[in-house]
Amino acid sequence: MIFESDNETLVKVLTTMEQNNNLYVGNIIKGIQFRQHRFRKVDFSHVGRKGNGPDHKLAHHALSEPNKIWPEETPSCILIEVLWDLFNQ
Repeated sequence: MIFESDNETLVKVLTTMEQNNNLYVGNIIKGIQFRQHRFRKVDFSHVGRKGNGPDHKLAHHALSEPNKIWPEETPSCILIEVLWDLFNQ
């Protein structure tokens, strides 16, 4: 599993298993580190904001529908960005 983020600090903390003193972020990081053993292989990768288009658009969409989930399908609001990302790597 490859997890990508445009937050370079977050990727550094997750790849080096450092501790983070920010209580909110630190708890999220601890949760990620605790659960990553459930995958056979886990990599964390930094991508620039331009490479994070679908995530950025979905985050903005979530502001208008905060309780919406898509358990098994790609949300239609980001389908074009996901396809573009998939075929242009």
